[in-house]
Amino acid sequence: MLRALVQVLKKDDRSTVSLLVRNRYGEVLKAAVKRRDPELARAALCAETVVDSLYGQPVLVFDPVDLSRMVEQSGLELLALRGVRVVSDYLDCEALTEDAYQRLQDRLLRGIRRSH
Repeated sequence: MLRALVQVLKKDDRSTVSLLVRNRYGEVLKAAVKRRDPELARAALCAETVVDSLYGQPVLVFDPVDLSRMVEQSGLELLALRGVRVVSDYLDCEALTEDAYQRLQDRLLRGIRRSH
């Protein structure tokens, strides 16, 4: 699909495209936090597909580094790489105490700082 997209985009040198894909590490987070399944979280670290919870069908997941490489190898210029994840839909917020929420927020912020 990326090759076909490149052919269309190359017809106009001013074209821009946004790709939205399932991030492998988002699936790891989902397995760990929502399902509380460490084995599933470990398996998601190297999975090529996961079963979509809404449709029950397998979907591809991508590592950000691999996705960047695929985009660049296709001949496209990568302008930005962003991650979008809303964690709140994974949490049972009614059972989350203020102290537990603060610890979770602190861990997330530490992880973000380490990645930059």
